[in-house]
Amino acid sequence: MTSTSDGLDLRGDEVCFASIARLADAFHRRIVSPVDLIETVLQKIDRLDRNLGAYVWLDKEGARAAARNAQTAFETDTAPGPLCGIPIAVKDTMDVRGLPTTNGSRASPARPVASDAKVVKRLRRAGAVIVGKANTHEFGLGGTTANALLTTRNPWNPARIPAGSSGGSAVAVAAGMAVAALGGDAGGSIRAPAAWCGVAGLRPTLGIVPGGGATSLSPTIDTIGPMARHSSDVLAVLDVIADLKHRHRLSRGEWSGKIPDGTEVLVPSRLLHDLCDDEVVAACETGAKWFAAAGASVRSLEWPVELLLDSRQAVMSLIAAESATRLDHLDPNLLGDDTREVIARGRALGPQAIERIRGVVERLSRLLSDRLDAGAMVLTPVWPCDPPPVGGGAVCINGRSRAYDEVRSLFTATASLLGLPQAVFNAGFSCRGLPIGLQLLGKRYSDAVLLGLAAAFEDANDHSRRQPAAT
Repeated sequence: MTSTSDGLDLRGDEVCFASIARLADAFHRRIVSPVDLIETVLQKIDRLDRNLGAYVWLDKEGARAAARNAQTAFETDTAPGPLCGIPIAVKDTMDVRGLPTTNGSRASPARPVASDAKVVKRLRRAGAVIVGKANTHEFGLGGTTANALLTTRNPWNPARIPAGSSGGSAVAVAAGMAVAALGGDAGGSIRAPAAWCGVAGLRPTLGIVPGGGATSLSPTIDTIGPMARHSSDVLAVLDVIADLKHRHRLSRGEWSGKIPDGTEVLVPSRLLHDLCDDEVVAACETGAKWFAAAGASVRSLEWPVELLLDSRQAVMSLIAAESATRLDHLDPNLLGDDTREVIARGRALGPQAIERIRGVVERLSRLLSDRLDAGAMVLTPVWPCDPPPVGGGAVCINGRSRAYDEVRSLFTATASLLGLPQAVFNAGFSCRGLPIGLQLLGKRYSDAVLLGLAAAFEDANDHSRRQPAAT
């Protein structure tokens, strides 16, 4: 057995859970090869994905060919790229040459596309191995990742949903069926499944990752972003897919694993007690205490409940309005009920709805902009509760039933409306063994800082090293 300092056996099934840096080192030292790794990943997919439904399309032969090329690069020391040999899943809203882009919908043609999305081209240039297309909620417009083509299930408990819409990407990473993945995020579609699947994810600063070759129904707030088991790997993928003109702003320098001096973390404690399950509140309080003990200045933030609720409504209205315009040409008989409902809601919105959205953005800016611009970050949960059952429409918060759609995007809408980065990390587990995700919100271009703080937390705690029973 060849183990790393984190206890992973790199010659067994656990190689799929190793970090990008550890895998690169193992490739260089001939402990494991990219060909070995992709075969292990594909075997895991064959064994697990019939039940989990993470992938809607696979490119086994293309992945094997890319892995052989990566292995040659390491064997000949021909300057392998930063993601050389790393298996990556791509959300089924982004083009991958030779595979269909079906957007989780019967309304999209199931025929292969001829070229890659811009982000996929960048992954390939960096040496990544594209495994296949990860399932999405239809056109990215919902929170369950269940559609007419496939239902995706949470690897921590397959009777529960993984959230959405990038649920397939999160499940692939959490179950070891990819080392990293790309998702898309308008109202929380990276952050929500990352949290409930126990992985790390980032909604990047709006505009730093190109969207060419990807379906985007809400371009004013939608962005592509990375997901992985650890925040350092999220940053490694971001460094590859972000536009060159923005990368210098995201540079993190030498990775220290420590909280920088002067770090300020704001926590809206009263808001959390009003809206969240007690276990989620406890996880957030524990996270805040850790940041304080690690050297951050942790302070309370007064955030009115009404503003949070208005923000959620605003982001849902914006997505509905823009989606209605972009899906108007499709045959409604080929769309799911929830997608038709979003379109109908968007059509019914008038000019006054846009004015209300602008008003919410102004109120959020007054609350947060000065604090964030001064370098503070806001710590919140991603979700107020555990995920609901597959096919269920209700969640439980402190013993009380709430409609699932009422809690979606509660804590993710703000970053979406303001175009700000937000990093998600695993902060523990509920009494039912389901992950609880926390997130850090920061100013524009603070993506690497947020991921550094999240990585420091992950390194000091073992939550991100736990593996789902389904694996």
